[in-house]
Amino acid sequence: MWRTCLLIIVMAVGMTACSGEEESDVEPQTTTAVETLPTDSGDEGGVEPLPTAELETLQTNFDAVSAAFMNANRTKDLETFRQLLTDDAELHDGEDPKIGIEEFMEAVSSPWSKFPGMDGRISGTFLGRDEVLNRQEVYGFLGWSEESPLIEWDLLEVRDGLIARWSFFYNPETRVFFIPSPEQEAADQTAAAWLTRYTSAWSSGDPAVVADLYAPGTVREDTLFQKQAAGPTEVEAYATDWFDWYPDVTVEMLEPIIERTSREPLTGGVFAIRLPQEQESCEVRIVVLLDTSDEGIVRERVYYDTDSLAACGWVS
Repeated sequence: MWRTCLLIIVMAVGMTACSGEEESDVEPQTTTAVETLPTDSGDEGGVEPLPTAELETLQTNFDAVSAAFMNANRTKDLETFRQLLTDDAELHDGEDPKIGIEEFMEAVSSPWSKFPGMDGRISGTFLGRDEVLNRQEVYGFLGWSEESPLIEWDLLEVRDGLIARWSFFYNPETRVFFIPSPEQEAADQTAAAWLTRYTSAWSSGDPAVVADLYAPGTVREDTLFQKQAAGPTEVEAYATDWFDWYPDVTVEMLEPIIERTSREPLTGGVFAIRLPQEQESCEVRIVVLLDTSDEGIVRERVYYDTDSLAACGWVS
């Protein structure tokens, strides 16, 4: 039941997420596929900067999709919402996935009027090439307030300007909905331990320590810079380059994402990558989403706060 309530939450969040401007005629735009980038930026090495125009195009495209998505929520127009979806759109709401536009629409057609005081705002956006991940603060519902909101994460996969997949998940505050079992509490502790290990390993300067985090068959995906490492050996090779480029790098977790109430459990967080430089240190902010098993990290996805890239020279 609480998952159904939370689905209604996210449909109403659009009421204020893009406040201050009318977006009734916004049309989604199509993102542009880009070839995989090289692993270094020349003689000095390091992350290959993204061209400014390319990054601006990605941002504009995702802003258009998000504006149309929010406007459809604001007007509560199911037909407008339907037009934003691909025919094979998927909804992953923590329960059984809804596959296809009919199942998707049935799931989102709950009455918007059930929680008239509910409101929200987008407080962070992280990009990949084909996905946008928004952090939303939801309040005016079941005791959450503007000062102490529910934190919700919405991941939209975009194909040809339309939403092909919508996944949403939550921070640990969702524990208000139920009393966790001992098994659930143990899973939460395991997830927290993974985040501690992850932060420590990527700050260690030791590629072998990093590789030890990952399970055989793992896939590490940098969704914006389009780098992929398959298996611990490739992850270790990438970490070797990374620590060569940035020997004094440190990683700090700013906010955990531990979703264990879902049928698709997830561990992750918001991280700051701090890169000491000769004159002034810089910081890149990312979100990392991890699928884990007893053997290690099975899948890793990395998304970027694009406003933080320029300070570290990751935009040209």
